[in-house]
Amino acid sequence: GHNNLAINELKRYNNTNSQMRFDYLDYLHGLLLLQKNDNNAVNFLFRYVNNFKGIHNIKTAYQKIAWYYLINGDTAKYEYYMNIIKQVGNSISDADKLAQKEAESNIIPHPQLLQAQLLSDGGYYEEALNILNNIDSTKICKKTLLCVEYKYRKARVLHLQNKEYQAIQYYNETIIQGKDLKEYFAANSAL
Repeated sequence: GHNNLAINELKRYNNTNSQMRFDYLDYLHGLLLLQKNDNNAVNFLFRYVNNFKGIHNIKTAYQKIAWYYLINGDTAKYEYYMNIIKQVGNSISDADKLAQKEAESNIIPHPQLLQAQLLSDGGYYEEALNILNNIDSTKICKKTLLCVEYKYRKARVLHLQNKEYQAIQYYNETIIQGKDLKEYFAANSAL
């Protein structure tokens, strides 16, 4: 939730001129910029996958690159980078396992819900709520899973803004509509 502070700290470290590279900082910088919807995010993520010689977060970095393109309207590049996930890295860490699972599912996330999630994770609650408020709820609620995710995301943002009464209404709707789904939305809402 303190994305800007973290970005400012990372700006102090220049990974390109360092005597000893710390590539993971490029991954983190890219992720933080993605949560801010900053176009430079993809540059740091590409630098990570191109320079890191280890085995962790490669799939996750490609997932974040794919997400960048998806939320910026390029579904073809999203699909391209999701296919790369199936061919690179390993699935040891939970994050890499989730990236692999998303790649294998061939289910494309709803771009606005994904963008709202990223903004919320970064602490940009007003921006996330604006995106959610601009989604046509009658249209998105034609599909149960999208409707449940929409209500969950709205509840989370409202909760993080200390608007508990409004959040509880959306949490309750998420619990009722999502109780038979395998996704975490209903369980987290109950919690």
